[in-house]
Parts: sequence; C-alpha cells; structure tokens
Amino acid sequence: MELQPRIAELTGHVAQAQGDVALGVEEFLAELHAAMTSIKNLSSALGRETGNGLDSRGNRKRGRASPEKLASGVGLQNGELVFAFEDHGEQYRAVMELFYQRSLRGYPLSRSARQKIHQLLEPFASALEQDAARREAANLFVQILVSGRAADTLSDMQQCGVMSAFLPEYGRVQERVQFDDFHTYPVGRHTLETIRNLETLEHGSGSEQDDSPQLGDNERIFTRIWEEEFGAESKAEGGGKKLVLYLAALFHDLGKDQGDHEQRGMELAQKILETWGLPGVTGEDVDEVAFLVRQHLLLARTAVS
Repeated sequence: MELQPRIAELTGHVAQAQGDVALGVEEFLAELHAAMTSIKNLSSALGRETGNGLDSRGNRKRGRASPEKLASGVGLQNGELVFAFEDHGEQYRAVMELFYQRSLRGYPLSRSARQKIHQLLEPFASALEQDAARREAANLFVQILVSGRAADTLSDMQQCGVMSAFLPEYGRVQERVQFDDFHTYPVGRHTLETIRNLETLEHGSGSEQDDSPQLGDNERIFTRIWEEEFGAESKAEGGGKKLVLYLAALFHDLGKDQGDHEQRGMELAQKILETWGLPGVTGEDVDEVAFLVRQHLLLARTAVS
C-alpha cells in the first residue's frame, strides 16, 4: 500500500487529480481494476468458447435441443438460458427478463446469450429513457434483488455491462477502490458482497441453518432478528421492509465519486427510486432507504470514536 502513491504519481494520476494523492491513487486503482476485470472477462469468454459443444466429461455434444420457452423472449436450452425472440420488439425487454429468470431458476447464461446482450446494450439503454420501459425494467430488477440469488445475478449483470446500462450511477463507481485500510474490494464488488451477506443471513433465518457451524454467534443472533422482522416478507413478493434493506445495500456507496458520499448516496437513492416508480414502495419506504444510506457509517464511526 505504501508504494501506491509513488506508482500513481509515475503514471500521472496524482497530477490529473491536481495534487490530491489519495484521489490520484484511487483513480489509478480504478483503472487498474477495470483492466483486470476486462482480462478476467476475456479469460472467462475464452473458457466458454473452448468448452462450447462439449459435455461435462469433455465429449462433443451430439446436438442442441430446441429452446423451451420460459417467458417472453427467454428460453432454456441444454440447461442454459438463451434468448428466444418472437419479434424484434421483445428484444430490449428480454434483457432484464433474462436476468430475472436467472435469479428465479438459477440456470446459467449461455454463451450466445452473453454475446447477444452486448449487441442489445445500446437499444436497452435507449429504451430506459422512456418512463414506461424504465419502470417495467425496475420492477423486474427489484424482484431480482429480493430473489435470494441477487448477488450472483447482479454479478452476471455487471460482467455483461447491464448494471451500468440500467443504473449508470452504479457504473460510474463500480471499479472505484478507496485508498484506505478498510476497503478490500472496489465499490461494485463490495456492494455485491454486502448483498450476498444479507442473502446468507436471510437464508439461515427460520431454518435448520440457524445452528449451522458456518454461522457465528453474531450471525445466528442476526438471523433470529431477521425472522422476527421479515419472516413473513421473506416468503412473499413485493415491497416491504426487506426490500428497503436490500435497496439500501445496493445504494449505500453510489456516492463514492463525491466528497460526502453518504449525503450524495442518499440524494441519488431518492432520485433513482422516484424515477423507478415502484409499485408497493411508499414514500415512507423511500425515506427509510435514504436514512439507511445517509447513516450507514454511523456504527463504524461510533465503534472507533
């Protein structure tokens, strides 16, 4: 870590940040992590490409079954999710539907689906400029968020560029790494791990996993609190306090490109939720999300003060 300021200076990032060493290091780390992510994505794509047409034992597959239709524009073929368009107008809608089915059923995306997504990113983003399309996509997105598979699904969305297209505020900070001793991951990965932790705690609540050896004492206490607060909601769809918590987890670091990121994140959360117009999400829910984002560092600051 002590070498990072010098490396950032040598690569010109401190100068670009007008002498702010910490900001210069963060800009350098963001570019470095973005490059590493690109290499990882290319490596994954190469692995999928070389494995295409082979079964789990490495033998060549004899043929591909016709897709089974799961929803409008989305099908299942050989255990993978694929696009199955019946008309051109379905295409941008099918992007979010594909990931919703991913969260609902747990099937992986096919190589062809990943390739098609990159072709559809621009029309998908353009369609979201219309209120009706944006709200339709947002409604599917929040169902993904409370599905129990959100961390993995959102990770696929980030890898395919859909998170940036759907939520540009997320895209702007997803590779940002803070120059401190506390943050191991860039904002995007940190956000997904936060959501994954919530899913782990929720999954353990009200089940035999409450006494699982993987859960520490604090986690077991939390799962019991979760069951008391959200037990009924965990079995239902829609809004409610559970969604408030997941939305706060999603939004809590969106302001990291600003000085007071808690205040900026709160403002972004309020603005985004207003434009999404989610059914079942009340003004009180929006206020609670905003409060949680604004105060998300309160416990940490209290602990070290």
